[in-house]
Amino acid sequence: MKVKTPSYWSKEQYQPLVEGTTLYGNKVKVPRRFWDTWDLFERGRHRMQQTLERLTADGLRQMPTSNRLKKDLMMVFYELYEE
Repeated sequence: MKVKTPSYWSKEQYQPLVEGTTLYGNKVKVPRRFWDTWDLFERGRHRMQQTLERLTADGLRQMPTSNRLKKDLMMVFYELYEE
C-alpha cells in the first residue's frame, strides 16, 4: 500500500523531504521541517496504536484546522490522509 501524502509537500518551501515510518511501519517522505513532530509520533508509536483504536478516521478529519500542517502530518502518520 502506498501511503498518501499532501501534494503541497512537493513545493520548494517544504523541501527537503526525509524518510519516516508510519504507525503501520510503512516508509513515507515527510518535510524535514516537520521532523521533530514526526519523531515524537514514531517514538510514541505503541501509545498511538492504542489511541487509534479509540479514534475513527472521521474524528481525525474533524479536528480543528487551526494547525493544518500538524493535522496533515498526523493523518499521514495514521495512513488516513486523503486529498
